[in-house]
Amino acid sequence: MIFADIPPFYKEGMRLDVTVAAIGDSQSLENGYLVQTPLYGADNRVYAVAQGNVLTGGANVRTTSNLQNRYKVVGYISEGAIIEREIPASIVKDNTVTIHLNNQMSQLLQGYLAQLTQLFLLKLPKQPILLLLE
Repeated sequence: MIFADIPPFYKEGMRLDVTVAAIGDSQSLENGYLVQTPLYGADNRVYAVAQGNVLTGGANVRTTSNLQNRYKVVGYISEGAIIEREIPASIVKDNTVTIHLNNQMSQLLQGYLAQLTQLFLLKLPKQPILLLLE
């Protein structure tokens, strides 16, 4: 099983990290290689292609207390996938700006609103702007 998270605003050709997990009766991914594998989104479309050497870590665990020696069924491929299709992202649609914030700090939020209002009013002087925060 292969996992990868595509960050916002990633474009075609950019690379991202991949996590590989063995399933079933697999014993280890150590010294493994992932053959070219398409990575599908929830809409069943290919968004990236991954391949490369799987790193499991814990190579020299006999001298440490690290238990990674036992559990080598999860690996990692640094920059092991290439974006084939970008995820469309638009914060401006139909004169509405939609912003998703993790933390709604009032001073920071007011600063964002002031800057966005000024930016969009300069570009669209005769159209009202609605700022919608979700």
